[in-house]
Amino acid sequence: MKFIGLLGVACGFSIMIAGAIAIAEAADRKAFDDILKGFGIMFLGIAILPLFKKTMHQLFPPTAADLDRKKRHEQRRAELRQRSEERQKLWQRQRTDRRNAKLAARRRKLLDTLLDEKVAEETSDPAEAQQIRVHVHRLLEPVVEHGGGKQAFHRAPARLRIDIPLQSSGNPTSWIGGNPSLPDGTAWPEIDGVPCDFYAQIHCPDLPAAIWDGMAPRDGWLVFFASPSSLAHVRVLHTTELGLPCKAPRPPKHYGGYRDKRPRYNKLAGDLDNIPPLWPVVVQTVDETQGAVPRAPTMEARHTLSSKRSALLSGPIDTPRFRPFDFVPLRALIEDFDAYLQSETSPEKRKQLQKADPEEKLYSARLLTFDEYDALKEACFAETDFDTFPAAETEHLVEGLMKLSTRDWWQTGGGGRVEVLGTHPTPCSNYSQLLEVHLRLAYAMDPTSLPPEHSAQFVEFWKLAASCEPAFMGGTPEGYPYSELQIPVLLLELPCSDLLGWHFGDLSRLGFFISFKDLRQGNWERAWGDVSG
Repeated sequence: MKFIGLLGVACGFSIMIAGAIAIAEAADRKAFDDILKGFGIMFLGIAILPLFKKTMHQLFPPTAADLDRKKRHEQRRAELRQRSEERQKLWQRQRTDRRNAKLAARRRKLLDTLLDEKVAEETSDPAEAQQIRVHVHRLLEPVVEHGGGKQAFHRAPARLRIDIPLQSSGNPTSWIGGNPSLPDGTAWPEIDGVPCDFYAQIHCPDLPAAIWDGMAPRDGWLVFFASPSSLAHVRVLHTTELGLPCKAPRPPKHYGGYRDKRPRYNKLAGDLDNIPPLWPVVVQTVDETQGAVPRAPTMEARHTLSSKRSALLSGPIDTPRFRPFDFVPLRALIEDFDAYLQSETSPEKRKQLQKADPEEKLYSARLLTFDEYDALKEACFAETDFDTFPAAETEHLVEGLMKLSTRDWWQTGGGGRVEVLGTHPTPCSNYSQLLEVHLRLAYAMDPTSLPPEHSAQFVEFWKLAASCEPAFMGGTPEGYPYSELQIPVLLLELPCSDLLGWHFGDLSRLGFFISFKDLRQGNWERAWGDVSG
């Protein structure tokens, strides 16, 4: 290696010298082009030398002055980095101060409005009314300035962790999604005559003893509903008995995430699964001794989850985790490839291809592939009665898709060529996304229902997703512009969730709130909802 390093250094210097000589000769001839070529040769030699930095250091060891200069340069960089961090912290403090000032102004306005109403009820004397205002403002100034700080009922919050992998036996005591279990005779909550959407049912004895300043009920369950038309209108029930599961009177509205594919899934599966999956949760006390616990996942966690999802749902159709194992994914597979081939042989696609292929060889090749695909489907399922899932026929269909050539779909030398129909990203991606929804619902209903080749990778992904989507009970409400002013008790906070398919906005959270006075008196009907900004 030392010999190669010496040879490389010698080569670099030789090229530099050759370039210098070429520049000198060209300058004598006043040949401008040759001068440029000489500079190019010399720079090539200079570029080669750093490739053999170790050998250069051995041949030309740095002097004490070089080392001192390098040390000063590193110190300068460290100082600049520290100044940059200090400026960033200062900017964040100023931004926080501006936000707090705006919130304080809104709190003062709200306090003045409430005071005007109360003072008018108490006295008609302007002097006495002003004294009351001054006294109340003096008492509540810390609340107005700092949002009430951390009240006693904000301490000892609980995290609701979705318990994945699921247990195959036993009924959960607390859960999110699915259907509620209400005592016999309990009517499904309605708001303005419209049935509410169910969100969660939590076992009260599992809550920390100190949550909500010890005012949490110690028996029964808290059941959370919200209006389908406005998340500000909610219903919270406290039941002391666990009845049978109650089916929702209507499909929930807020389960329409763009990744959920629920409308199409309901069409394929019928109305068997028009509810979100039921996920058991474990109630965990949050340790706040080390500082505030972040309620939203970090950007790094979001990026990791997105990368895992992309990798999991990418691949050819014969990937073991993509194999259909019942009728719903089989119908989705056929539907996606039908739709893709129809789009690739549509009149619009024909006109588009004619611009580059007037003889229509590319379009004819696509029609031929479509005919071969139809023949493949007919051959696979011609003798099938579909009373039971045709596993062997489905396997033949997948194998056939991996043999149907699309090599002649593209111009010679064209980019983006995919030579096998079963690897085309459009139908494979559409199918894999709906398959994930089906697997998720099937797993939530029966953890033992998934084949090993599916559960091995999807369950790990759902476990990672659950860690990025924790729900909370208790704690200090943050990011709720309306509710923060009232210094309420945070009953439940739910994040946007791909596992459940519900979305409240761009990375928003749904909060269920109640005043501490109503909590102590058990006035659950006075709870309200709010969405974080």
